[in-house]
Amino acid sequence: MNRKRLDQEQDLELFRSSVETHKLRLDDRTIDRLTVYRDLMVSWNERVRLVSRSDSSRIMSRHLLESMMILKHIERDATRLVDIGTGGGLPGIPLHIAHPNLRVSLIESARMKALFLNEVVRSMSLDRVEVVHDRAESFSSYRRGTFDVATSRAVESLDRVWELAEPLLKPQGTLISLKGPGEAEGELGSLGIEFSEHLIQMEDRILAVVVVRKA
Repeated sequence: MNRKRLDQEQDLELFRSSVETHKLRLDDRTIDRLTVYRDLMVSWNERVRLVSRSDSSRIMSRHLLESMMILKHIERDATRLVDIGTGGGLPGIPLHIAHPNLRVSLIESARMKALFLNEVVRSMSLDRVEVVHDRAESFSSYRRGTFDVATSRAVESLDRVWELAEPLLKPQGTLISLKGPGEAEGELGSLGIEFSEHLIQMEDRILAVVVVRKA
């Protein structure tokens, strides 16, 4: 087994172990599909920088695992999710794989990343996922009040993400964002925007899941 393949196997085993540690309900089929998505990311990462090269050997145990931390904060009756500035599809694609009844819209303005996302949707038959090659500002002009959940993964400061997400959300819809501890207070607190912050101990750092609800 070559070094790259060995790293991927170790990454998968660490992911499986962490799924148990965090009590995530992911069956073997879901994990297999997440692995297919990981392999597509790896194969495209030389052409399109989807994750940093230093992270290419831990896509599952870091990037996909962190995306799964959002699952517990998605309400059971949620049916539509928009992922703002999705990049390589994080966290939108892993969330759909784990929650296949969720309709997901992936917003990405970079052409090559949008091409990658379309390839994932096509090759994995993700019929409930749409790729929107556009800016979030433009998208919100014709899809206002459509979504139960908006997600983001540290693409912008939270005040800017909320500015983009709020028009897209239904009343009582939620923005769920992955940030570092304390960042939400600095980015939202001074604006008087109410939020909750849920801290999770990951293998090598503390992750904050920030939830903002639309009034």
